[in-house]
Amino acid sequence: MQDSHPQAEQFLEKLRSYALFAELFNYYFSKQGILQSHLAEMIFVEPATISHWRKNRRIPENLAILHQASKALELAPPERENLVVAWCNTRMVRDLIPYLEETMRTGDVAHALQVVQLIIGNAPFELPVPEVRQ
Repeated sequence: MQDSHPQAEQFLEKLRSYALFAELFNYYFSKQGILQSHLAEMIFVEPATISHWRKNRRIPENLAILHQASKALELAPPERENLVVAWCNTRMVRDLIPYLEETMRTGDVAHALQVVQLIIGNAPFELPVPEVRQ
């Protein structure tokens, strides 16, 4: 049973466009003035992988790869922490998308929005943005 729920549709759009990791990674990457191909070589990934991270198409598979990238970019500890928090938030948001889509398909949207609200801790139209530490 498919349940039409405009609030869920709007929230899904926000989830799909969430780009905190990509924005922060791009900021730190650009700040260092390094080539994508050079960073990719340093952390043993394809240059396209770095491009995907910067364009919000993917995020690193795990925190070990993120740590390698942070070290290669010579990020200070607070910058590395910011990137880890952004990665965690982005990962959580992306994992909520199929959950919300499935509940919309099965007609259990109201409950799903309550669960999402519990996880995020805000009203369903706000997404967490961690404070950037200097």
